[in-house]
Amino acid sequence: MPGRTCLPTCALLAAAAVALVGVVALLGWTFDVDAGKRLLPGAVAMNPATAVLLLLAAVSLLLHIVGSPIAFRPLAARLLAAIVLAGGLLRLCEYGFGFDVGFDGWLFRDHLQGNVIAPNTALNFALVGLALLLLASAARPAQRLSQLAALVAALVTLLAVIGYGYNVGSLYGVGSFIPMAPNTTLAFALLIAGIFCARPERGLIALLTSPTTGGLLARLLLPTAVILPALFGWLWLQAERAGVLPSDIGAAIYAVANIVVLGLIIGLATRLMDRNDIRRRATQDALAASERRYRQLTEASLDAIVVADRLGRIIIFNPMAETMFGYPAADILGEPLERLMPVEFRERHRQGIERYVKAAVRISSAARLNFAVCATTALSSRWSYRSARLTWAKTCSSSAPSATLPSATVCTPCSYRPRSLPRSAS
Repeated sequence: MPGRTCLPTCALLAAAAVALVGVVALLGWTFDVDAGKRLLPGAVAMNPATAVLLLLAAVSLLLHIVGSPIAFRPLAARLLAAIVLAGGLLRLCEYGFGFDVGFDGWLFRDHLQGNVIAPNTALNFALVGLALLLLASAARPAQRLSQLAALVAALVTLLAVIGYGYNVGSLYGVGSFIPMAPNTTLAFALLIAGIFCARPERGLIALLTSPTTGGLLARLLLPTAVILPALFGWLWLQAERAGVLPSDIGAAIYAVANIVVLGLIIGLATRLMDRNDIRRRATQDALAASERRYRQLTEASLDAIVVADRLGRIIIFNPMAETMFGYPAADILGEPLERLMPVEFRERHRQGIERYVKAAVRISSAARLNFAVCATTALSSRWSYRSARLTWAKTCSSSAPSATLPSATVCTPCSYRPRSLPRSAS
């Protein structure tokens, strides 16, 4: 899908933005600028160790995206991701088992005033580090684990975003522990989006950008399922806090609004799916009709027509070809084209076809090549290269089922002929 080509660039921008957030926080701690340490006035400040881990994660993501010629780039990306993972796990172990290494207090110790890495921040670092560590893996289970870790981190971040939007501290904090800072929440949102966009051919992004019906449904329903309930909930909460609506009436309006909007979206999605299905069926009918006409033309032709695919396997063998070569179509379909040739010419023909395919692929790497050999004359059931034409068809996904280029009367594999055949036979 064309839209996928810009996603790695979006991931690159997201990684740069995360690095900028970390640098601004460190500069805020260095020069004691309150605006650099915290995003909102009065909110908790980003811990310096959090800023460092965000920087490492951003650099790891950049190394995964940028096609650098440096040989150790993949190793450096995984090493930085492992450090982020270890930092998150260590802080979680400190919360879980009660010991205190205190690595988040090594920087600016005299100015922290109890500022440490929050539990949900530590969990996100562990998840994001795991996602980055497995991001470049070619193994399918590792890819799924990377996507799952990023998705869970996205849910933790979404809770924090909604918590700050609703001004509900229990959503962006855990119990009595220090909460996740607002600039940390923003950085995680950008970082997780960058991780998803870095590999647009996988997971959730692959589904969202797919041109299929499933992709269409995902693009319609997923934003609706995330944004609208959060927006309606915020409106309900603001109305209840202002005393405009009682709690029971607000809950009823919230439910009805969700039902109406989701019903409209589902109706729109169903209509679009119906249109796509009608177009798909029309295209299939047109292709079937075109195939029937093609079969009728080849079967009614007075010339022997043999069509092979790009692998050299025979896919069409018309009745005149059966008469000329002496093989029934049922026995020859799927066989190599060389079976119709004398043994002494088979290797030269195979090499010529390989050269022709390579030349055609250079013209269009996305082309699907078919080779049609139309033999018009045969002598003693032997192959006459001078009496053959080699054509190739480029099948495309346009409104027309296929487009056939002009015939090339003599091609590399057809430019020679058996010495036993007199020139007059051609």
